[in-house]
Amino acid sequence: MSCEIKAFPTARRRSRILDAVEMLNETHGPAANEAWKTLMRNMAEELVAMGVSHADMRQQVLEFQAAVQLEMQAQFERELMESQGS
Repeated sequence: MSCEIKAFPTARRRSRILDAVEMLNETHGPAANEAWKTLMRNMAEELVAMGVSHADMRQQVLEFQAAVQLEMQAQFERELMESQGS
């Protein structure tokens, strides 16, 4: 009998997404690029260590990146609406 390990989708880890957005909002320039690369590398290593295939790991990392971008856009739009409503 064999089993397949399924990791909880990274794109649904809300607190991790919010942490990444906060890090990107607070860090700029080369430091932000390096911090982002480190975060993605650590996430990839964590998924592989859990037994996730390389193909699934890549997909999860891409989905996480998209979720972070969507959250950043949503936060920007909320801030824009708040500033216009004041």
